[in-house]
Amino acid sequence: CTMVSIFNYFVGLVQKNDASEKAQIAAIVKEVYQNGVKPHPAVAMFSVSNEWELSGNAITPDGIAKATAMIVQAEDALGVAAADRLPLTSPVSFAVKPPSADPSISAIMGLKSAFQANGLGAVFDARFMVGVNIYSKGSDIVTYLQTTYPKNFGTRPPSLFFSEIGQNSDASNGGEAGQASWEMGQLAAVLPLARDATQTTNGYFLGACVFQSLDRTDKGGTEAQFGIYKFGTGTPPNAKTRSGQTYPVDNLLPKAAVGVVQSAFK
Repeated sequence: CTMVSIFNYFVGLVQKNDASEKAQIAAIVKEVYQNGVKPHPAVAMFSVSNEWELSGNAITPDGIAKATAMIVQAEDALGVAAADRLPLTSPVSFAVKPPSADPSISAIMGLKSAFQANGLGAVFDARFMVGVNIYSKGSDIVTYLQTTYPKNFGTRPPSLFFSEIGQNSDASNGGEAGQASWEMGQLAAVLPLARDATQTTNGYFLGACVFQSLDRTDKGGTEAQFGIYKFGTGTPPNAKTRSGQTYPVDNLLPKAAVGVVQSAFK
């Protein structure tokens, strides 16, 4: 499954009152819901922005709420049944931002307040899943999950998943073997908590996503090495479309972390 993203660039246009954005978001929603019948089975949720609190105020919770409102309006126009409407998220980083001394909490509270101010309080309560990007070791993630997070929300914490966990395979982290070991520790710690609802208050923890599938060529240094697959060397082989057009297919090589992820999620 995948998250359909309304990414920061588009949220920025919403904040600038770009007249085209409402129609563009409506077109995405129409495609996701296959013209208003049911959501496409490959789509798990909508994600609006990513780590807004690290954008230097270029992206705001109000802009995220307004972009989310456009999703809801498009669903209304299509007549999508309440039971068929997908969850919503807006992942935040693990950074500590005032006023809270706890990681992620201020960013989450900012989103909740903006949703309420834009008439989306019921949408937040019913459909919003808090996404946290966290790269800590497994035991620290469990402490955050079972202690730090719920203490900030009382008896009914919002649903939570870790939208990014993982590690890069830089030599400073032990290379590919170190990446695999780190991710094994993370997944071994958190996935049992998602599978056993009694481990968290009201079963609010829903799981985790490993960041990421493939190394990146558009970034440098350790930021390029978070993939559990890497690019092979040599000239990529060609494949052919049904109409006879040819295109190169990258040679992807698994790192040690691939086996870890496959085993954890099987």
